[in-house]
Amino acid sequence: MAPLGSTGEKISGDFAHLGQPAQAAGPGDHTALIKQKVLTAIRGNYVNYVKGRLKEDDAVPSYTAGFVGQWKNLGRFPTNAGAFWSVFMIVLHFGVTDITSDEQFTVTSLEDGNCFGVSNHFIKNVFAQAWQGNLLVRYRYDVATGAILSQSIFAERMEELDAVLGKMLDLEDVQRALETFGIKLRTLNDVNTTEQNLPESHQLANPSKIAKLLQETNLWAARTIEH
Repeated sequence: MAPLGSTGEKISGDFAHLGQPAQAAGPGDHTALIKQKVLTAIRGNYVNYVKGRLKEDDAVPSYTAGFVGQWKNLGRFPTNAGAFWSVFMIVLHFGVTDITSDEQFTVTSLEDGNCFGVSNHFIKNVFAQAWQGNLLVRYRYDVATGAILSQSIFAERMEELDAVLGKMLDLEDVQRALETFGIKLRTLNDVNTTEQNLPESHQLANPSKIAKLLQETNLWAARTIEH
């Protein structure tokens, strides 16, 4: 969860100038340009995901992603970012009756290969279970190239979120969609499994193409994301 675009959220600290059009830079401006690249990619990626603006030709995320900690259900998500967000998309589509998300991803820190940001969400599933809270995300990035290396997600009341998402993961429609797209969930025995040992489909899962296929088969309904 990598299209670009500014969302206009507040930016503080020594990177307040970022988000402005990049200027011609000398060697000493390399760090600032890398921060600009990271910030723009992360913000745009978030907006395009929550507003359903994914494009079929978007690049498939190759970094790792996951919820922090040992969780019965949150740990079942694949650790490849492409597969992780594909599963998340399928689960929300089939298992959610109400969802409200911040329109913006607020970046709170961007320094030394780490980017921290927060967004607030409300989710209610088809079983009338609900969770609301902040998701704090830590991105690690390559300071030389700006490439995203990993995405770690912390959540308020993670035990509640684990229960809400767990019920949806086991829905028949979700399981059928995962099988159709060739994505397998992790099991409790997979906790220490490396991504290299996971099915090749996890490496190829493209959230953008899956969204398009869901639309073409009338499985993906347009959602209005409220602020």
